[in-house]
Amino acid sequence: MTWLQENWLGILGVIGIPVSIFFTWRWGTRRAKLQIAIESTRLLAQGEVTEKLEVSYDGKRVENPYLTTLWIKNVGPRDVPSNAFEDDFRVKISGRFFEFFDIETNNGINPAVMSDSITLSSDSSVILIPPRLIPKGTVWVFKFLTSGESKILGRGELQDTDIHVVNIPNTALFDKAIDASLAAIPGGRIVRDFWLMIDNWPGRRSDR
Repeated sequence: MTWLQENWLGILGVIGIPVSIFFTWRWGTRRAKLQIAIESTRLLAQGEVTEKLEVSYDGKRVENPYLTTLWIKNVGPRDVPSNAFEDDFRVKISGRFFEFFDIETNNGINPAVMSDSITLSSDSSVILIPPRLIPKGTVWVFKFLTSGESKILGRGELQDTDIHVVNIPNTALFDKAIDASLAAIPGGRIVRDFWLMIDNWPGRRSDR
């Protein structure tokens, strides 16, 4: 083997290392990532006028009523399979849960089916989501009535999945609309996947 051939092989080897690392990072067996966010909106402002108004559920007065929205979004590089669930996925919230108003999704699953399969624990402050596939890019939006402002107090675990509680609820529906728009144009999925890669780059976000 000549000196020139040896040097070319050395150069190719040096180039191949970062390329191999990148392709492994981009398409290899990486952990899935979920983001969870919550936002509560007071339904009745405090004051003399609102003292004469009330929100009731099933004939019972709801003290300090809030409309609460919970977002769950798959922001990772791959789907979260149903076998990642060891049991129902739990999200513990403050405030007493009363009823779901609306459930939205961008993954093609009928929200009514999802609503039928979601149950609550006995303390009415833990939302239980049965095992199901969460495709990459999926956004689930749950809207429900609570007594008192709701915050996320705890959540369960999923196998090989990093779960982050974040404070970016206002961007969830915007992201969903962008995803739908990109999916409708040629090459849109490529653009979307590239953006997800940049957005999930290590060290880019403070919540990772």
